[in-house]
Amino acid sequence: AHAELVPLAVAAEAAATRQRRARGRAPAPRVWILPGITGALLGLPRDAGSPPDILWLDALDIILGRLTRLRTDSVPQAQPMGVLLPTYLRLSLRLTAAGFAPKFFDYDWRRDLCEVGRDFAAALRADGRAASIVAHSMGGIVARAALTHASLPGIERVLLLGTPNFGSFASVQALRGTYSVVRKLALLDLRHDAEQLASGVFSTFPSLYHLLPFGRAAEGVDFHLAATWPASGPRPEPARLLAAQNLEQSLTPADSRFIVIAGIGERTVHGALLDPAREQFSYSISRLGDGTVPLVSAELPGAPRFLTQVSHSDLPRSAVIAEAVIDLLRTGSTTRLGSELPTAQRWHAH
Repeated sequence: AHAELVPLAVAAEAAATRQRRARGRAPAPRVWILPGITGALLGLPRDAGSPPDILWLDALDIILGRLTRLRTDSVPQAQPMGVLLPTYLRLSLRLTAAGFAPKFFDYDWRRDLCEVGRDFAAALRADGRAASIVAHSMGGIVARAALTHASLPGIERVLLLGTPNFGSFASVQALRGTYSVVRKLALLDLRHDAEQLASGVFSTFPSLYHLLPFGRAAEGVDFHLAATWPASGPRPEPARLLAAQNLEQSLTPADSRFIVIAGIGERTVHGALLDPAREQFSYSISRLGDGTVPLVSAELPGAPRFLTQVSHSDLPRSAVIAEAVIDLLRTGSTTRLGSELPTAQRWHAH
């Protein structure tokens, strides 16, 4: 990573220096980068002069069982402390080297996404510059929520990278304690297993409820009804299910500014049915997705789509995706990605 980042940093600094020295030239075009869920550090501030107490993502805190401090009813509340640079720094440097002025919007990814969208709208107004948005994963939902607000500066393009516009079964699995990330955290945690983390921590995150599959991605199952869920094991909170069920009404639909980049080729959960005998969900798998978000959810009616065989977490890290993003910001089109599914791929598995 260091070997890759050094030349990117040198190129970005050279471009920024040229921009600063150019007299009379318009400022570099603003591009906001929005991370996805878990894509920002969360921590507790300390006294002046001391570094913050980072809870997410800190291995020692996970080992000591301190992820419980991330409950949304914990006091004091954790605060966003910047984006996870291993995931998003490459994209920012490449945008800077290409002549753009990227700016991160780090936010508390546990919160109600409509509230976060309101905060992002306020950040856009405070910046006051015409801008484009490059949003990864859940960040695209935040962007769509923000664009419903009035008196925003001009937004020229909105690029959605693996955004679960119709939800993701990863949120179902996270609330059940079966999601791979939750289970890996539990392997580190000396005090809590995956089910305890799901029911005691993740079930308090409003954002996870907003990411439950709905509409075209839900395959006829209403995951916002408590009766849909297994009676045993970790269960979502019924009040939060009801509060999240009308999210789509609070999001701006696609218009000419929107472009989707969606991943395919990874084993991705695209359906869940309750197995009464086992009191568990039975999941169906497809390669029509990026490993986290099914293609049917990433697509947004009215927005052109581009496809890539890059996994969900690697979308903001990929050099090819970054170059395609630069093309799309400049011209609205790119030849680096296709829009048609490969014909020789076997897509479905069980």
